[in-house]
Amino acid sequence: MKKLEFKHAASFIAFSLLSTAAAADKWEPGVGASVSYAPMYEIEGESKGVFEGDLYGVGIKYASASNTPVSAELNYQMGSNEYSGSSAEADSSVIDADITFGKAFFPGNWEFIPYLGLGFQQMEQDIDSASYSNGNDLVTPSRTHRHLYIPVGLYLGSTSPLDQFDFYISTEYQRVVMGEVKLSGAGGNTFNSNDGQGFRAEAGIHFPSESSFNLYSGIFYQRWDIEASDKSATVIDGVLTNRNEPATKQVSAGVTIGLQF
Repeated sequence: MKKLEFKHAASFIAFSLLSTAAAADKWEPGVGASVSYAPMYEIEGESKGVFEGDLYGVGIKYASASNTPVSAELNYQMGSNEYSGSSAEADSSVIDADITFGKAFFPGNWEFIPYLGLGFQQMEQDIDSASYSNGNDLVTPSRTHRHLYIPVGLYLGSTSPLDQFDFYISTEYQRVVMGEVKLSGAGGNTFNSNDGQGFRAEAGIHFPSESSFNLYSGIFYQRWDIEASDKSATVIDGVLTNRNEPATKQVSAGVTIGLQF
């Protein structure tokens, strides 16, 4: 996994530096709309086999203007992935929605917001392959992960004395509280998946404007570590067996492009 992450890092950094991307600032008051591109997207299982590819996405968000602001976001991403060491290919999609509640502090030219909330994430893969290798925990006809999580984060934004740009950074820890996994290759059974965690980091620049919208540029990194699901009895090829979805790791990194109204 480390080799694959390093392999994609150079292209991701180059893309980010050359991009004129814009990202919707989570806590900037108003409505934001964005598109995103993640040149690095990987899903790894316990067998160390990895699906790798990229994702394209769209998103909308809203944040209230208050000393106790509320933020709501909805993001959808989709793309294609290839499985290392086999001919398997997958169409992947990720849906993420959350609502968070913060407390704003304004020391000098800074804005500091600790926050927490509730979120939902769904990752779905439809895998197209003529054959599926036995013992390959990721190569199944399709899988759907759904998880409810609690995001806890810190946001820091600056106010430039030149009124030309502000920057912001945020980090967020995400704790899974409940979820499920459905594998079509396991007879269509659904398995409990209530243990896992995620981490997200963002950094960007906000360009103030006298018009009705503002421009942002930013990059993001997201990682999910989902533990193995509970075992469940299921019938596979006419044989009753006890199985589960092994632990999986998802990593993505990229840029978003959007406007804040």
